[in-house]
Amino acid sequence: SYLMRNELRPEYRPFEYEEVKFLPQEFSGAPVVIGVHGDKVSQMLLGDEMFVFVIESKELAESYIKYHQSLWNNVAKK
Repeated sequence: SYLMRNELRPEYRPFEYEEVKFLPQEFSGAPVVIGVHGDKVSQMLLGDEMFVFVIESKELAESYIKYHQSLWNNVAKK
């Protein structure tokens, strides 16, 4: 799997088959996790209360995948 983390947490140690890159500090903010699973996109807000919503949309899933690839290739650093 490919993960991007905020530079404020570089102590993260990847699993054997993971590759991790770090986003610049300006990408920090609320602890939000976005997952793409087939045609579904889940957004999770991790705070005092956990909030999750899932949208089923092929177009949205493809858009998030392109967004991730762009960040991975052009912004995130090892």
